[in-house]
Amino acid sequence: MTVKKLSGDPPAAMTVTTVWGGFSASATGSVPVSGGLRSPAAIQCRMRYPDLLAGWFLVDGLQLFHVNHVRNPDGKGRDWLASCTELVGDPAVYTPAGGNPVDTRCFVIHDAPFIGEQSQTVVYRARLELPLIEVGRAKKGDRVMTRGVDYEVLGLVAGGDDGVVRLLWGTPA
Repeated sequence: MTVKKLSGDPPAAMTVTTVWGGFSASATGSVPVSGGLRSPAAIQCRMRYPDLLAGWFLVDGLQLFHVNHVRNPDGKGRDWLASCTELVGDPAVYTPAGGNPVDTRCFVIHDAPFIGEQSQTVVYRARLELPLIEVGRAKKGDRVMTRGVDYEVLGLVAGGDDGVVRLLWGTPA
């Protein structure tokens, strides 16, 4: 698996290293359906890489995980456990205005309420959720193609960038 982190401004993915690791889901019963890009399933990754930090990302094939916490369960520095959140979504292509297309994943919430001007008019738009590690800080005028629909990005959802996931308003183009 590949260990990545965000670096620079605007943020871009930087590969830190490649390591061996194994994933397992915590046995907590049934997992609720995801209501966004972050899967509610608790995921653990066991590896031998002591320099892993919370906030970094693990890429295993097509799967993408955000590292929430790292610990050394035996206290001897041999094995490390990372508690992770998997970032799920439909395959998508993100194209920045004037830039090259990038493969990513996108979670779309259709008909999300958007409060219009003077906080009076409510319109319903598509809310797009994209991982920063794959698309950086997507912005107005960019495009996202997923499930056969080409969305034009209208802007950032208020409070829609937590350093992991970017929430954007979009409209089918």
